[in-house]
Amino acid sequence: MKKVLIVEDEILARLGLRQLVDWKKLELELLPDATDGEEALEKIFMLKPDILIMDINIPYVNGIEVSKKVKKVFPETQVI
Repeated sequence: MKKVLIVEDEILARLGLRQLVDWKKLELELLPDATDGEEALEKIFMLKPDILIMDINIPYVNGIEVSKKVKKVFPETQVI
């Protein structure tokens, strides 16, 4: 089962993403969300998600910078 991390600073968007998709049917495991770029990097390096669904405009470290750092360390990770 592939692991998915949602990175979004707006709670309604995070909740919507969680409820919009039937994650289990797709054989995907949702990890605990991250609300900013720093938290995202910590969770990415600790939990090693296979898929990131990430807002670009997030606090502290923007989504583009997070993506660049992740792709250097985990080139197989898909960033959406």
